[in-house]
Amino acid sequence: GYNGLITNSFAVLAMGGWGASFYQSPAPQDFDSFIGQAEVKWLITPSPSNDPAAASLSLSSLAAGFTRDFADAYIGTYEEINRGYLKFSYMFAGRFLLVVAGGVAAVVYPPIESLGTDSFTTIRIDPSVFGEYRFFDFFGVNATVRYDTNITDQTVSSGDTNEQLQWQRFQAYLGARVMW
Repeated sequence: GYNGLITNSFAVLAMGGWGASFYQSPAPQDFDSFIGQAEVKWLITPSPSNDPAAASLSLSSLAAGFTRDFADAYIGTYEEINRGYLKFSYMFAGRFLLVVAGGVAAVVYPPIESLGTDSFTTIRIDPSVFGEYRFFDFFGVNATVRYDTNITDQTVSSGDTNEQLQWQRFQAYLGARVMW
C-alpha cells in the first residue's frame, strides 16, 4: 500500500490485499476476495512540507474514501462490507477539535443454508460527531455521538419466529485525554 502526501495540501492512501476466512460448520460459507482501502484527503491547513513526518494529526482536513472488507456476522458466517465515507476534521484556534464523519455501506451476506436464505444485501449508514476541547497540550475532554442503522426489509425465519434484520443504534460517549 501507499500512504503519503502528494503536495502540501493533498494526501493519498491506497492499500490492498486478499482476505480469506476459515469457518467450521456443516456448510460453511467463507470469504475469499480482494480487500482494501482508498482515500484522498485535502489538508485545509497545509502541511509545512512534503515530508510525511511533518504532517500533524491536528491539521484540519476533508477526506473521502472507500473500504472493502469482511467481518464475522451475527447470522451466517460473514458479511462483506463495501463502504464509502466522508470525514471532516477542523481545529478551531488550536483548542477545539471537531470531527464530523459518516459513511454508507452495502453489506452483502452470502446464502445461509441453515436458514434457507439466498444471498442478500443491506444498506448501513453510520454518521458520527466528535468534539474535543484541549485545556492544555496534554489534557482535553471530549464527546462522541454516533448513529448506525441497517436498512433492509430482509427477514430470517427460525422455527416459528421471523426476525427483521433492520435495526438502529444511538451511542454517546464522554471522555478525557491525557498525553504525557
